[in-house]
Amino acid sequence: YLATSLPLAHAMKKCHEVKAFLSGGVFANGGMVCLFQKKKTWITAIEKEILQAVLQLLQAFRVRMKTYEQDGMVYKITGTGRKTLQAYNALQELMEDAGDDAQLTVVIEGEYLEITGRKANKLAGVQRICEYYGYERDKVLVAGNSENDEEMLDYFPMSVLVEKTAEKRRGSV
Repeated sequence: YLATSLPLAHAMKKCHEVKAFLSGGVFANGGMVCLFQKKKTWITAIEKEILQAVLQLLQAFRVRMKTYEQDGMVYKITGTGRKTLQAYNALQELMEDAGDDAQLTVVIEGEYLEITGRKANKLAGVQRICEYYGYERDKVLVAGNSENDEEMLDYFPMSVLVEKTAEKRRGSV
């Protein structure tokens, strides 16, 4: 199984060499969980009430956005642009104003913004797969390499933190 921040289609393109070995996974940081052979999919959607406010806010800051949805449920929004940081700050204010009703997880890296429902995360997705198959927590091995993996790595006793290496540059030297 794979746990990734990428939506399913993007993950499968990146994993083309090994996708035949995957039985499913946690995609879009837990917004979608799939069991391929069982043809089973769970979606953790962004609440419709807050979805409209988020889309309007991103439009107001002229953030280029893409929504990912299945069966009419939006489970992830990404955004890019020069005003992404301002949009991120405005989203934080929106969530503070909503208090306990705030149902979003918002992550920013440079000019790239990721928005999912608050209950969508890799740990919850892996737990869903384990529950479905009856896997015991102490018999599951997880690996991760980013901050959004920490909760999952902390929860499972057998976990591996994979160190990131410098990315290879394309072109001639």
